[in-house]
Parts: sequence; C-alpha cells; structure tokens
Amino acid sequence: MMLVHDALELVQRFHENSEMMLDKDTCKDRFISYVFTEYQQEVLQQYDLDMFYEHLDRIQLGKCRIDFDLAVDRWYQRQYELFCEEGTFHDRLFTIVKEVLLKQGATTKEHLINSLTKFFTAPTGFMQRWMNDTKRSVGSYFYYVSKMGIRTYNDIEALVDVWAIENPEAFKEDQQELLAKRKGRGRPQNRELSLLIKHAQEIKPQLTPQEKERIRKIYYYYRKSLDMLGMIEKFRSYLLAKAKEAQNKKFTSPKQPNSIQVV
Repeated sequence: MMLVHDALELVQRFHENSEMMLDKDTCKDRFISYVFTEYQQEVLQQYDLDMFYEHLDRIQLGKCRIDFDLAVDRWYQRQYELFCEEGTFHDRLFTIVKEVLLKQGATTKEHLINSLTKFFTAPTGFMQRWMNDTKRSVGSYFYYVSKMGIRTYNDIEALVDVWAIENPEAFKEDQQELLAKRKGRGRPQNRELSLLIKHAQEIKPQLTPQEKERIRKIYYYYRKSLDMLGMIEKFRSYLLAKAKEAQNKKFTSPKQPNSIQVV
C-alpha cells in the first residue's frame, strides 16, 4: 500500500473507493470516517499507529476537523479547474440528456436533473448499460463517468444548465416531439451561439477544438452581461493572450546545440 503524498490525493483515493457520487457536505462527513477506518487499516498493515499520525501531520490532516473539510473543499475546487481546462462535457453526455428527457418527458429543469441523477447512479441505469454483463467494476464505472465530465452531483446540474441554455424550449411537449424526430448525436446548438462561432471564424477561419470550447465558455458565462460584440472582444483577447504566450515560450526555450558531423 502506497502512502499518499498530500491530502488531495487522499480525497481522490476516497472518491475512487466510494463507488458513488457525493455532494460536498456528504463527502466531508464520509471522508474523515474513511481516513480513520479504511485508510488507517491499510497504513497499519505496514506501519505503527504513531507513524500513521505522523503521516497525517505531514499531509496537513493532523490538527482538527477543519483540515479535513479544507482538503475536500480544495479537491472540489480542483475538479472545477479541471472542468474548465478540459473543455466542459463530453459530447456523448448531451445525447444522454436528450435520451432521458424524451424517455421521462421532463417538463422542468429540476425534473430532468432528478431523472439524470437516477440514470447515472442507479444500478439499472447507465451503469448497467456500460457494464453490459462484463467484469467491469462499479469503481471503474464512476471513473469512466468522471472522465466524461460528471464527477459530482453539481456536474449533473451544470450539464442540464448547458442543455437548457442551448435548448430553451426543450421542456415543452411539442418541442420534445421535434427533438425525438431530430437525428444526430453530439452537443446541441442554438442560433445565438452559432452566430457567435460564425463571427469568431471571421477573426480566425480555422478554429481549433480548444478555441471552439473557449467560445462556448464565453457564451455560457457572459451571454447575460455582454452583447455579441462584447463576447467577440472576449474571444479576440483570448487569441491575443494565447499568441503572446506562444511567443514568450519561443523566446525562452533553450536553443538546441548544433549537430556535429563526424567525417
């Protein structure tokens, strides 16, 4: 058994062993219990109790309950940062949202969130489909879902928010009939976002996947506070900052020595 290097790694190990999605408050309660039961037992297989408490001190979990809560807070913050870095949700998740919406006939965002939560967490939902009578474990399932962008219950709410933004009429019965007839997979589109992407392509015709995701983020975060020109300026600033960063790396990278030819 390998000792963890820091508190965040221990929270991550706890999540991998929990085989479920947890909200932050529940995670805090169960994390401290995990440390002094399962993790302690693993450590004591190779070390004594004094070593265990010294180890907790080294990873800054040796003082009080606040240390444990802070570690969980930092882990959730890190998940949010990863979410921003990796470019939001996997396209397959939007197909799942549409599937659950039509199957359950959700009439409100809250209804859809509850239905999706059950679909992702119940043994008879997406988990059963993914396992498909194989030897895959429950822990592997939640790891797979996390790689698509669903790490916590809050991520399910965020996924529905994105869906609702791009499908504002999706909770109406007549619109669901149209959705059922519409073919195709992947993330949905709306007219305003498509127009924003079109304007961005006037600045840079060949957009990379990362740049397209940046446009989507700008739209999600600023659609209520900025007009179209304001969002375009945000994207232009992003491109300038990206170009400047690339230029700085070019000038600061070490020069390669000239090759020597042996005659």
